Amino acid sequence: MKIKLSDTQIANMKTYLIDRIQSLRAGIQTSEKNTSISSDVRAILDLTLREILDHFGTKQQFKDWIKSIRDIEAIHLLQVDTAIKEGFWVSKDLVMRGVVEPFTTAHIRMLTDGSKTLARRIAAMTSAGRDIKECEVFAEECIKGFIQTAKKRALEALGCNE
Repeated sequence: MKIKLSDTQIANMKTYLIDRIQSLRAGIQTSEKNTSISSDVRAILDLTLREILDHFGTKQQFKDWIKSIRDIEAIHLLQVDTAIKEGFWVSKDLVMRGVVEPFTTAHIRMLTDGSKTLARRIAAMTSAGRDIKECEVFAEECIKGFIQTAKKRALEALGCNE
C-alpha cells in the first residue's frame, strides 16, 4: 500500500533522511572498530528520496528499518570485540608479519640457497662414495633447518613461546 505524501512531508522526510544518512556515514567513517559498511546500509546510502519512499513507504517504517540495522550492527560489533578479546580473531597484519612473511622467506631461501646447497653437497657426497641413506639424512637436516627458522620467527612475531 502506497501512502501519498504532501510536498511538505516529502521535504521534511528529505531533511530527516539527509541528516540521518549523514550521521550514519559520520558514525561509520569515524568508527575505529567498524571500517566496513554492511551491505544493508550500503544499499540505501546512495538512494534518492523517491527510491527510499517507494521502498519503505513511510517515515516510521524507514526509521524502524534504520533502528533495526543499527541494532544489528551494534550486535555485530559486540561479537567482533568478544572474538578479538577471547583470541579467536587476530589482525591481518599480524598474520602477514608473523606467519606468511617468515614462511615466504624460508620458502624462497629453500628454493634458492637450499637447492644449490643440497645439489652441491649431495653431488660431493655421492662422489665421495657416501650411501643414499647419508644423503637423505643430510637433505632432511638441511630442509628442517629452513622450516625451524621460519617457525621460530613466526612464534617470535606472534609473541608465543615454544
